[in-house]
Amino acid sequence: MASIFSGQRLTRWAPSRWLLIPLLLIFVAAWCHNLGLDGFTSDEAATGLMADMSMGGIYRQNQDSPHGPVYNLTMRTWRLATGSVNEFTARYLSVLLGVLLLALVYSCGRGLGLNTAGALVVAALVGINPQITVHVREARPYAPMLATMALATAVAVRFDRLKLRPWLGAALAAATSLLALLTHYFAIPFVATLGLWGFIYFRGRTRWRWVASQAVAWGA
Repeated sequence: MASIFSGQRLTRWAPSRWLLIPLLLIFVAAWCHNLGLDGFTSDEAATGLMADMSMGGIYRQNQDSPHGPVYNLTMRTWRLATGSVNEFTARYLSVLLGVLLLALVYSCGRGLGLNTAGALVVAALVGINPQITVHVREARPYAPMLATMALATAVAVRFDRLKLRPWLGAALAAATSLLALLTHYFAIPFVATLGLWGFIYFRGRTRWRWVASQAVAWGA
């Protein structure tokens, strides 16, 4: 077990990174079971009604809401792509975002030094978390909130190793942090903590590029 979390490559039986694909497919199958069986809750019904509004109407409606507009705008796009928003199709978007969440958790694990087996274990543990299971099976903004926070984290843990021009790396970090902030207000303390982590962890010019990226995100 120690070797799984040591970040060193296992010998002979080390699983390939391609094992992430069947792991994700298993969770898709589990999360889609009876996905459209129950009717909409009141909050999900409000999401469905919002998806029938125009993009401009959604933006104006969101001005009086503590939530950012990202989820409702995404649901509107999903509504146009699928042609309908019934219980299954509306919730299936959250399932897809749950799959993205697990893939990003795997990426974060690798970025933090876990080997393939360790990163797969972490992704599986997140997937079987009961609270996560609830959120990826409902048409509410919690699944995109989790996915965007994981995306911001995946960029953060590789910020000093991004193979991009310095200003492009800072722009990417700013964009992913801003995306999380505009998805749900619960992301605010998480992004703030992530920003503080980067300030403490990074050194020299990398630290100040990180600070600048987070300042841009919060300013926007």
